[in-house]
Amino acid sequence: MEQDDLVIDVRGCRIESLRDFVAAVRAVESEAFPEWQGWSLDALWDTFWTGGISDLIDNNFVVVRADRGGLLVPGNRSGEGLVELFAEVSGARLELFD
Repeated sequence: MEQDDLVIDVRGCRIESLRDFVAAVRAVESEAFPEWQGWSLDALWDTFWTGGISDLIDNNFVVVRADRGGLLVPGNRSGEGLVELFAEVSGARLELFD
């Protein structure tokens, strides 16, 4: 079965930390990340790579659109880790906008 694209657009949201990123995604698509999910890169890795945490993410190709700012500016180590995570998983893509 081919997966549909699930576009989660968090442009315009203030994202200064991984916690802000997860909160912004939840605000746009409440079923993407369960409330009990952690806020770390490891938790996001488990969600996108391992699976079994979110049926919505498991059954769709996820496209997250975000502004290039705050967490996602070049040189921010946490942000770079998030960008790398999306580059490594096969079921999701992070699109950054200036």
